[in-house]
Amino acid sequence: MNFINDPQKSKNVFILMLVISIVLFVGLVILGFLFYQKSKSYKSLEDERRALQAEQSLISKDTVNQIKTLTAENTSLKKENATLTSENTALKSENEDLTANNQEKAAKMAKASVYNDFLAYLVQIIQAHNGLSGWTEAEYQAARTKAQATGDQTFVELIDWAWTSTTIDQVERLTKVLDSISDNIGNNVK
Repeated sequence: MNFINDPQKSKNVFILMLVISIVLFVGLVILGFLFYQKSKSYKSLEDERRALQAEQSLISKDTVNQIKTLTAENTSLKKENATLTSENTALKSENEDLTANNQEKAAKMAKASVYNDFLAYLVQIIQAHNGLSGWTEAEYQAARTKAQATGDQTFVELIDWAWTSTTIDQVERLTKVLDSISDNIGNNVK
């Protein structure tokens, strides 16, 4: 403490204290400024975090709502798919029935066409002979072959009977053949 009595030392101590005080003050200002910047940065980060949390919450709610909506749509589509599958199965079954029915009708029409061919041949022979007499064995065999093409054994037997039963009137035999043709065409067209 001897610097108190010495003005030069006092002055040096004063200057030293002043420099130290200025350095401390500048240091405090710098530290305060740095603290303020960090505090401001921290507050900015905190605000950003809160904004992101709010956005995440909204996105989460939207996602949950979208999941609920998509789940409801999925359930609806599954029901619609089941309904359409059921309808498709029913339509396939109906299509198969119609196809079978069409095939059956086509077969019947084909059979009716065979009877029509026989009838056309019969008319051709009657016109060629100007009536019911004078038919040849070859014409009978051709008629029998056409009768066999019908697949109806009863009809073939009727043709054989009409050819071989010469004691019965020709018109009666022809009438029975024509009646059988008419019935068979009618049965196959239905």
